[in-house]
Amino acid sequence: MLPAESVLAFLDHLDACGRKASTRNLRLTALRSLCRHLLRQDPLHAGQYQRVLSLPSKKEQTPVVTYLEPEEVRVLLRQPDRRKRAEARDHALLLFLYNTGARISEALAVRRSDLQLARPYQVQLRGKGRKNRICPLWSETAKAMKRLLEDRPAAGDDHVFTSARGTALSRDGADYILQKHLRRAGAEELPVLRRKHVTPHVMRHSCACALLQAGVDLSVIRDLPRPTRASRPPPGTRRPTST
Repeated sequence: MLPAESVLAFLDHLDACGRKASTRNLRLTALRSLCRHLLRQDPLHAGQYQRVLSLPSKKEQTPVVTYLEPEEVRVLLRQPDRRKRAEARDHALLLFLYNTGARISEALAVRRSDLQLARPYQVQLRGKGRKNRICPLWSETAKAMKRLLEDRPAAGDDHVFTSARGTALSRDGADYILQKHLRRAGAEELPVLRRKHVTPHVMRHSCACALLQAGVDLSVIRDLPRPTRASRPPPGTRRPTST
């Protein structure tokens, strides 16, 4: 038997410990599943289990989505000094994230063989659940990727985005790159960036918002990244000519 009073006491304990509403709701969902099973096995206490099943979930506060406006992205992309190899990599990574709307894990997993840097420019991304997909690249992005790879041996299938040691760039490394150039942009050109909490995933949100502002259907943006003729490069870049 599972009394509803005991379940309520447990949920109140979670609240008292400062757990988020999402955590509380997950625990309640698990207990409801247990009660549905017990209903079939122990019908004599069906009333108790029904009371647990009727307990309401706690409302969760919808988080505010942070994203960068196209003008802010343009300023950010201007920060890396592309005459330096390391910062040419930084520029390529930031531009790639904004162009494709890829998750940071997908971007860092890209290998040379995933890129097609002859027209039509595109990249194969490996998503969650082994869902591979092809995403178009702007000509500006393809140019940045070509420069990134031009000094590397043609043989092999190494990661595109690498550290100074030549190993695959880590999530922490990607975040360090982003924060470095955000600080520059906030200090020199756009102070508003100092007040924004920007992570690599925010570049994905920024891509989605740019597509939405460009008039792309929300159902297409929801399944980002997908090829779409309406996708646009950031201000100051040129759209690749279709072939």
